Amino acid sequence: MTDRPPSRKTHITRVYGTNKKGEILPDMYADVERMDVIKSRTQTTEAQSQGVVRRLRWCDDPTKDDYDPKGNKNRKTEVLKVCDPEATEDVNDPDEWIPIRVIKSVKSTGGNGRGEEYQDNFLNEAVQSARVAKVRRVVGYATNIDRVAERAVDADPDLREYVVSSEQYTKDIETKDKGQYVEVEIPLSLRHRGNSLSVDVQARKTKLLNDYLIEESEPAKLTVRGNNDLNPPYRLDPFQNIVNINWGGLAVKFYERESHATLATLVPDTRKFTQSIWFRAPTKSVEAAKAEYIAWRDGPGAPRPLLCGIVPIMVSGPPTKQKQVNASGGETRTIGLTHSQDYLRSFGGIYTPTGSLVDHDNTVTLPAFTGETETVDPSYIGIDCTGDYPQLSINIVMPRGDAPTYEGTSAFGLGTTNNIPDGGLYLGSVGDGVLITDGPLAPNDDWYSDALDTTADIYLGQIPETYRTLQARRADAPFDNSDPDYNGQRVTPDHWHHLLLSLDVSEPVKTAGAFIVQEAISPPEGPAVGYTIISGSLATRETVGSRSSSVSKMYLAFDDVSLTRGELSCYHPQGHSDPNAIGPVNAYTVATDTAYDSTATSPINFGRIQTIRSVGAQGRYEYRPSGIPFAGGEDQDGFGFPTTGAYVDAVKEIELGEYQLFLGSALDTGVEENRRAFITDEGKPAALSKAAELVGRKPSVLVHGSGNWKKARDTGAIAAAAEPPSPEGTHDGRIETYRPNPSLHGEQGE
Repeated sequence: MTDRPPSRKTHITRVYGTNKKGEILPDMYADVERMDVIKSRTQTTEAQSQGVVRRLRWCDDPTKDDYDPKGNKNRKTEVLKVCDPEATEDVNDPDEWIPIRVIKSVKSTGGNGRGEEYQDNFLNEAVQSARVAKVRRVVGYATNIDRVAERAVDADPDLREYVVSSEQYTKDIETKDKGQYVEVEIPLSLRHRGNSLSVDVQARKTKLLNDYLIEESEPAKLTVRGNNDLNPPYRLDPFQNIVNINWGGLAVKFYERESHATLATLVPDTRKFTQSIWFRAPTKSVEAAKAEYIAWRDGPGAPRPLLCGIVPIMVSGPPTKQKQVNASGGETRTIGLTHSQDYLRSFGGIYTPTGSLVDHDNTVTLPAFTGETETVDPSYIGIDCTGDYPQLSINIVMPRGDAPTYEGTSAFGLGTTNNIPDGGLYLGSVGDGVLITDGPLAPNDDWYSDALDTTADIYLGQIPETYRTLQARRADAPFDNSDPDYNGQRVTPDHWHHLLLSLDVSEPVKTAGAFIVQEAISPPEGPAVGYTIISGSLATRETVGSRSSSVSKMYLAFDDVSLTRGELSCYHPQGHSDPNAIGPVNAYTVATDTAYDSTATSPINFGRIQTIRSVGAQGRYEYRPSGIPFAGGEDQDGFGFPTTGAYVDAVKEIELGEYQLFLGSALDTGVEENRRAFITDEGKPAALSKAAELVGRKPSVLVHGSGNWKKARDTGAIAAAAEPPSPEGTHDGRIETYRPNPSLHGEQGE
């Protein structure tokens, strides 16, 4: 309840927002205190003042017989478009606003002992001498009428106003939200023209007892002003005042396997981006994701369902296709084993074949694509529930046309070793067709080498290159040599979280595996001796950074804490000088592989010495990204919250808050000033103007306010510039306003 003077009888009207289409926006409203009975003392001459009691009829209660959406027809009024100063590009021509009907001229009944009527004309335009006023900032609070007002709107979607008596209205002072505000003029006295039965067109000066409104508000900062430095700050007539403001709930709830919002905006590829999103996952959603993962893992071996074990937050980019691989039915290649040696016949004659012999040409079958494809996980931000506890998971899939180049040793066993059989007899055919079937071999050295094929340790081209924070897994085990003990950022269920993410892929990614030259020499007698490293060192996860000569960069702040190095991603090249370095999964895999030049010398039967040399090729990977695909638009079905319609079966119940995307800019989250553009010191969403001011432009994509979430409405720069503008996307299922608004440290909700 407002602390108004006892002589002032008022009611509260909740006025709902609207837009240029004429739609009602029930998540946007102003609570306006309107005076029903007001006593004032009006100075009519320098020496005289007159006590006046006015009774006003507003006609603003839809439940009463005298209701009129245009207010009292006996008044001259105009509609004041009150808009969000932080989210409105042009406050003089807003796209959305709260329409408050302001009195220019009013006839009121009252009494000074003679039952007179009064006609007052107010100077509402920018005439500063007409009023003595203070400009104040009114901030938002939750109130005791919020729930019942929501039910009234649900019952009547055409409801434009909701009215209660001031005695029934209370603000919850613990819910103060400085991010929602409006700046207004609070009049203390005013000059106006009026008349009564006794005095015609009398100039009046009236003092207003509005000190309580000043005490309940805050100092104005006047950072946003309208034409002539007015509206904002908003000037109403002296009989009504804004006492509470709400520019829409910031959050909505999506329901399991049911609801999603897909943006219509067609977002171009980019080499840099920054995005911010708030999310809150209930415990039951985490448990449901864990249960579906276990059911698949322990099941009959069916293909993994899309986004299995994930609570999705958002998906983006075009559908991701994976090529099917046949590991044993592809191209056949020949790997030749060459050796030279002399043969001794049993009768003492020496047979020396001319040239080198090619012994047992070895054929191997390379993995091959079958020509078939299957859909796999898209780019997403989500909560991975496959481990011991829920973890933040970021999965960014790059364009398929961006193929890396690679050279190096295969890990699929393409190299072969063909040992001479025990007994020292050569059982193949020699050059002249004579089959040697008897006699020991001469005590000459035997030498041969493996010519290893060069291909990738990974199926390049099977799936587009991918940037991730968590391990890529098959069943329970990572398959790319990433740290199996890596733990990402823990997500607390039933609690609001904030993610600020930037990725910069403007530089090529270049990594190399390790290369070791080694030899093993066994003595004539005694046990075999293992390999001795002549040069090089083994590739390990701890040394990836030393073999990463060029990298991409990821900046990530989770709950206002900037993450770097091993906390950033399990694909951070450890040991790299840049704490924000990152590469695609395949780049990391190559850098953790070791190729060998191995020579083994050992005695074999009859005193011969055998030397075997196997020479691999050092793995080298280079990737030049063309851009990160966000896509979206009707033909892509690719920019959705928490998913698009294509993945609606993977949706778990989740609450989402404000989303911002800036293309072409990557922000270092280690700089506190950059984080403060999105999250305040108190752990709440920062004003939208903060990020726009920091980056120097409006967000490319913006979903702000529960009303926009429900409509999949993008109010960012790309949608606004489209011809025709296309801010509204597709939405399905229940999408409901969720309170409280996002906050790291405040109330979290049920």
